[in-house]
Formats: sequence, structure tokens, C-alpha cells
Amino acid sequence: MTIRQPALCKVRCQSLTDGVIFRIRRLTGVIFLSRRSFFAKNRLAEEKSLKNLFYIFFISMVPIIELRGAIPVGAALGMPWLECFALSVLGNMLPVPFILLFIRKILDFMKTKKHLAPIANWVLDRAAKRTDKVTKYATWGLFLFVGVPLPGTGAWTGALIAALLDMRMKYALPSIFCGVVLAGFIMSGVSYGFLGFLDFLL
Repeated sequence: MTIRQPALCKVRCQSLTDGVIFRIRRLTGVIFLSRRSFFAKNRLAEEKSLKNLFYIFFISMVPIIELRGAIPVGAALGMPWLECFALSVLGNMLPVPFILLFIRKILDFMKTKKHLAPIANWVLDRAAKRTDKVTKYATWGLFLFVGVPLPGTGAWTGALIAALLDMRMKYALPSIFCGVVLAGFIMSGVSYGFLGFLDFLL
């Protein structure tokens, strides 16, 4: 019995050690899988967030839709209002300097082409019908025209009117920007709810 005792203890110790090692490996395996799952979920969430940012930015640049369409989409996608607001304003303003600088030359060129002339005339007629709202109050009129989100208004049309009226860039651009910001606040209040919106601001 005294000779077999150490061998028995050795077997028991070995089995105990094997059991501990097995549990450690199992635990580390669970942790590793959990970490992989966690990072995979985070990566998917980041990809989805980037797609949403791209959608909002792109929609806000589209004529007629602009910021007034981008912000409700952002609210429907569950984006934070401030993030959606900032991205929509940025996207809506991006084409404005180019419209102010080049739209008249582009339209004049289009009018010389048979297939493009109807489009150019339609754009000019659409802008001409709304110039009275701007010319009466100059920069303030342009600010209100862009800032009040009604059908037919917006940064694109406002920039077109400013270009047709030969308004200088240093006056037209700030007026349009302030109008876009005002429209953004109005649409954020409508899309996210005025109570929650005001609660955040205050």
C-alpha cells in the first residue's frame, strides 16, 4: 500500500490538473467567442451607421428634396437629431457656391442645345416666378425664402434666384446658409418632436 500511494496521488493530481486546464481552455474559448461576437456586432453597427450618414448627406444634396427631405429620413433611421441636422446642412450647402458661380453659364450653354433648351427654360421660368419674393427684401428675402420649408423653396432655388439677380457671393452665401440652418431647425422640430427638441436645446 505504501508503494502504490504515490502513484495514486500522482494520477489524482494529473486528473485534477487536466480538469483545471480543460476548464481554463473552455472559459478562454467562451471569452474569445464572446469578444469576436462583440466586435462583429460593433463592426456591423458601424457599417450601418456609415451607410445612414451617406444616405442623409446624399439626400440633402438632391434638388427639391434637400434638407427638408433628409432630416425626416434621418429621424426614421433613428439617427441623433444633432448629427442628422449637421450632416443635412452640410450636404444642402455643398452645391450652393457652385450654383452661384456657374449656373448662369451652364444655363446659357444649355439654351444653345436643342435637347437641353427646354430644361434650361423650365429652370429659368421656375426661378423667375419666385424672384419677387426675394427682390422685395434683398438678402432678408433670400434668407426667408430658403428658411421657410415650403414647396418650391430651398437652397437650390434660392441660389439660382440669387445668381439670376446678380447678387454678390458675400451677400448671397450667408443669407442662404442662415436660411438652411433655420429650415433645419424647423424640420428637426417637426421630425423629432418639438418637445423633445426644445428639451435638448434648453
